[in-house]
Amino acid sequence: FSNEAINILNMYYPEARSNNGLSGNEIGPSYNPVNGFGSSAVTFPPPINIMTTTPAYTIKKNYNNRADKVHQTDIERAIKYTLTKEIPLKSRLQMNELRALYTFLDTLVKHTPNLKENTRKFLISLREWPGAMGFQGITNREYKEQLAELVEYYQPFEDTGDEFVYCKGSSSTYRGYPCSLWTLFHALTAKAALKEDTEIHYHGMSSVAMGILNYVQNFFSCEDCANHFISGVNSMYFPNTDNEAVLWLWNLHNLANGRLSGDMTEDPEYPKIQWPSKENCPDCSAWSYSMNGFGMEKVWNLSQVREYIKAVYNENSIEKNRVTREGSMSEEERLKSRETCLRSLPSSLVDTCTSVFTYQHQCKPDL
Repeated sequence: FSNEAINILNMYYPEARSNNGLSGNEIGPSYNPVNGFGSSAVTFPPPINIMTTTPAYTIKKNYNNRADKVHQTDIERAIKYTLTKEIPLKSRLQMNELRALYTFLDTLVKHTPNLKENTRKFLISLREWPGAMGFQGITNREYKEQLAELVEYYQPFEDTGDEFVYCKGSSSTYRGYPCSLWTLFHALTAKAALKEDTEIHYHGMSSVAMGILNYVQNFFSCEDCANHFISGVNSMYFPNTDNEAVLWLWNLHNLANGRLSGDMTEDPEYPKIQWPSKENCPDCSAWSYSMNGFGMEKVWNLSQVREYIKAVYNENSIEKNRVTREGSMSEEERLKSRETCLRSLPSSLVDTCTSVFTYQHQCKPDL
């Protein structure tokens, strides 16, 4: 192609240069991490000029018009997996890890959307248990035993579906928990931002972002994923407010999508894209002439992106669970379970412990 032909193609067919229509050695725009949130728009570096040989275009099914939906079951399954599967992988939880666990659980209590009362009390009890023990190191066995007692008592996941909904992959090897964890994280930041929580935590840093980071740093079982996440965090400013955390997490998620696009772990029916798509959020991005004159570049409207994320993960937008299970513990069984828990504490802590076990309808959550 001549330079003139290339410029005309760039001008009138920018969609031909997106990753969705290219494969192999065809070139599309690459993602550029943003260092902070000081500007109103984020730009991608210009794509390399189309090769002068005729490209062998491959027609791919367009999945970009698939609506962005969130289901409560996916959020709750992520919480369940973090607490019952990933954290118990640690042979021992030291003081720093117990404090990270407290921060994460505190984030879940404050910002999980549509949180049921029994689940909230379960999270509070698990959060306060290490503190009641003086944040001394606990073994894997001690954690799992305490967790089992709390789960038995509160039944926090009794209405949670047995399968992922919008995080279900085209086969069992795709998506699932990683997708649900991103869903949980986005839901936490969206609710925190909507609450307009102006309290200053962690020396002026966003408390919801700190809770997410603490979990990834200390408990995320995919070490390579955690390292990439932390590397992304180090490449940009840490959010000062929960409102900034919405875009902070969005940026990190798109970094991961860019890195994993075309990877063997990518579900072919749910390709990694720079989210949100133009189809789902027309005002979130636009194509513009590159500043250096080489083709087109993608420009993000950050205020629109933030509002779109808040809308998608709004409590009223999240589809609720429809499963109702039977077999909850009787009041007598709950009381017996509570007493068993209290007997496991040192006698010096029984009278002063806080929220180690909240007896439903009789004890206040903060006792």
